[in-house]
Amino acid sequence: FNNCSISCNLFCEKVYSLIESNLKKIEKNVDDTLRTITFLLGVMYSKAPQNKFLIENIEKSIFIIQYSFERSETMGKDNSIAAACKIITGLKLSPENKFLEILIQLISQYIPLKNDFVENIAALEVWIHIDQFMDISNPVYNKFLISIFETLKFLATRKSSEMNQINQIKNIKMIKTSLISLKSSNYLSEYLN
Repeated sequence: FNNCSISCNLFCEKVYSLIESNLKKIEKNVDDTLRTITFLLGVMYSKAPQNKFLIENIEKSIFIIQYSFERSETMGKDNSIAAACKIITGLKLSPENKFLEILIQLISQYIPLKNDFVENIAALEVWIHIDQFMDISNPVYNKFLISIFETLKFLATRKSSEMNQINQIKNIKMIKTSLISLKSSNYLSEYLN
């Protein structure tokens, strides 16, 4: 799906039904299986954002993410949070959508993601998406913004040996874009003081 997004639209319902049936059968390699399931779910939402089936099944997808998160270990948890991020950015959720705050609260509790560093990019993409309408006086967004600042700090202090060079360059570009272009980045200096 990552390399051919048209296939995501064609096979979305079938893959989704396989995800659901595999959730019921998990006995061995729980973390690997759940990690793969949530990664695939995130890819589907990011590659087929207008897919009617995915839009109609957002509540079920959130349940799958929460279920996977609760039963996963380190990497599986990070992929679950990244999948939550990709639902927000893939569907371009707005404050009118009742699931936005649910997902933001979930994400805020667990970022920065310290096991699968690259998945923090998904959280930064959420920040870029919601910056246009984020009300900092709302405690949900305020907590999210603090978590994002912690994520920026975490990514900025990673050693090059912890992330491969390509991903490190992508992280640096994302951080620079985030800090320069977002209105909420004005709060960063307040946060640091």
